Order: sequence, then C-alpha cells, then structure tokens
Amino acid sequence: MNIDYPGKYYPRSIPSYETLSIKSESSHGSQSEVLITRDMVMNLVCEEELCNNESHIILNAPTPPVSEAGDIERTSMMAESMNFDDQTSEAAYRPQLMIVYAEGDINSSLQLLMDSLQRPFASNAVAMLLVEQPIYEQFVQLVRERMRPLSMVVTMNPLFSDTLLQLEQQGIEIIRADKQQVAPPLASPILACNCYHTQLAQPPNGVICLHSFRSTVEAIELARQETRLRFNSVSIWDETLAGNFQLLAALKCNLYYFNCSNVPLQHFQKQQHSVCVSNGFHFELLELNNRRYIIVMPIGAFMPQKLDDDRKSLTLSEDLQA
Repeated sequence: MNIDYPGKYYPRSIPSYETLSIKSESSHGSQSEVLITRDMVMNLVCEEELCNNESHIILNAPTPPVSEAGDIERTSMMAESMNFDDQTSEAAYRPQLMIVYAEGDINSSLQLLMDSLQRPFASNAVAMLLVEQPIYEQFVQLVRERMRPLSMVVTMNPLFSDTLLQLEQQGIEIIRADKQQVAPPLASPILACNCYHTQLAQPPNGVICLHSFRSTVEAIELARQETRLRFNSVSIWDETLAGNFQLLAALKCNLYYFNCSNVPLQHFQKQQHSVCVSNGFHFELLELNNRRYIIVMPIGAFMPQKLDDDRKSLTLSEDLQA
C-alpha cells in the first residue's frame, strides 16, 4: 500500500522524443541527431576522477577535537592535499589583544570575539584575551554558548592540528563548545586557559589564549609575558576608560580601539596631534614619550541624541517666547 507523505516526490517516466506522436517545432537544424535514448537516462557514466571516493573523504573530513587528537597524524596527512592560500600567512598576520573589563560592553565585545573564534586565521583576529575577574565565569559561559562548528578550512590547517596535539600533551585546560552544540567529529573553537603562544605551534595557530586579571597592572604583566606575538592592535572594553591610557603607555602597540574593534582607518589623516570624527568614530593621533599612538572610539551613538536634545530645547524656547 502506498502512503502519501507531505512534500514527497514521486518520479514519473517521461517519454522520449522517439515515442512522441507529433514532433514539436524546434530551431535546431536536425533533431534526429539529439534524440534522448533510454541508455542516456538509465545508464549514466561518470569520469573516473569524479567517482574517486578517497578524494571526497579528504575534502569533507574535519579535524577531530582535542579529546580525539590521537588521530592527528592521519588528519595532518589529509590536510596536505588542501589549499590554504586563502588563509593568513605569517608575514601578513596582525594579531590583536582584547581586554574586557567588568564595566565594559560584554555583548558588543562578545560579538567581535566570536568572529575571531570562528575565523582564527583572519589577519586581524584576536590572539590573546584578558577578562576581568568579576565577570570571568559569566563571560566564558556566554562564549561557550555561542560557539559553533569550525569550518573545514580551519580544522584542516596543519598548524591547528599541531596546536590541538600540543594542548593535549601539555594538559592545558581548554574551553570548547558543549557536545550538544558541536558533536564529534566536528571541531569546536578553542580557548586555551592560562597559557601563552610560546607553548603552542607557530602563530597563527587557530587558538586564542585566555587569562583573567584583577587589576590593570596585572593585565599589563600578562600581556607582556606573551613574547611570541607582537600585537598590531589592542581592543579595550571599558566604558569608564579608567585604565585605558595606562595600558596605552605600558604596552608596545601603536593602535588602540576603545570600546570598538577593527575600524577602518582610511578616513583618518595620520598627522601630528590630529583629531577627526568620521562615520560615528573619534580618531586621534596622540604623541606620548616620543611615541605616536592612534586611538579610535565610537561617539556616533551620542551624536543623534545630542541633536534631538538641541531640537527639544529649541522647541521649548520657542514655546516660552510665545
């Protein structure tokens, strides 16, 4: 007995050109040469290279997570057949340091961090994350809930495979997605707790090193101990801006984002002591201790509100005069 299911497709036979009683008109010069035969439909033949099952497995098998890193050697061999030209080379790598304070915008910082976790080989990806102690547990839980499976381009990278193996061998604590979200054999983004890239494969290696801090001074010391990386930018999330300039003076970096990240700089003229506002961001070139620093911070959210207040004040003044 046939049972009809919603959305089910039932194939039907289609008569070939030879079985049609009346031939349709066509602009083709000779239809007799392009007849559809039964063998053309029922006995399909593919080229040998398109039917190679081994190549299909290589292109679709992800790297196992840290818990199953025993098969790393086979995965590394498979990765050799892939092209990683679209990933960041060591010469083009511009790592970022992210520092999140308890008074910072957690949701906005999370959004930018997750992009680096899912695309850790991007040129400006976050390589080191410092989170203030009062919000550390909450922040980590929010990160874990947002983790999704890594793309094949990331998981098949030999540097990522080597890093997973080193994390397992050294017994370094990691933060990864729950198995309900990213079940093996899919690979999860990785946060390596209380370690530095000097302990791992050559950066970029697909992993973000995570530390907690209790004061700005401690955050500076943690950042200075990461000797293998030279940070191209520092993203600081603290709405009070209390420790931002202390970090700026202490860290060896020339580009600082306050409560934002990866803002394009093409509209900013790099002139001595120059300041400008563009696309809702404040750009500033600051000279301190014979060094020049670029500071970027958002201000666009406050400008429309100020304009609205001015209009309200003008309206109120006109009403009073009337």
